[in-house]
Amino acid sequence: MGRPGGNVTGVTIFTGQLAAKQLGLLRELVPKSAVVAMLVNPSNPVTEAAIADVRVAATLTGHQIQM
Repeated sequence: MGRPGGNVTGVTIFTGQLAAKQLGLLRELVPKSAVVAMLVNPSNPVTEAAIADVRVAATLTGHQIQM
C-alpha cells in the first residue's frame, strides 16, 4: 500500500465476516426467505468453521440453514 505499482499476492477466506453480510443481503433480496441451503465439501478442512459461522449468522438474520 505504501508503494503503488507493486504486486499483491495471497489468498484469504472471510467466511466468518461475510456469512452474516451475505445472509443479510439475501434477506433484502428475498424478504420472505426462511430456509437457505448451503453446499459444503466435507473433505475441506475449513468446512466445520464455515458451517459454524453460517449457523451463527443464520440465527442473527432469522434464517434456517439446510446443509
